[in-house]
Amino acid sequence: MPKFIMLHQCNVSTSEQLPGVPITVIEPVFINADRIEIISSGINSVVSLFSGECLEVKEKPGEIIELIHGSRS
Repeated sequence: MPKFIMLHQCNVSTSEQLPGVPITVIEPVFINADRIEIISSGINSVVSLFSGECLEVKEKPGEIIELIHGSRS
């Protein structure tokens, strides 16, 4: 059975009120923990999935590991 964890994905967008000024939008994303291949750290963490998709998230690698281990039965 899949083990989903909730992370917060960081997306850069622009505001209609301030055109040309980038803003970071943080949105919840649910990831099947069994599909995570690599977690890289930086200002934001990058989660690489076996599918090749990469997601920039605000959680640090240690926090993601804790979420994964906490979700296991």
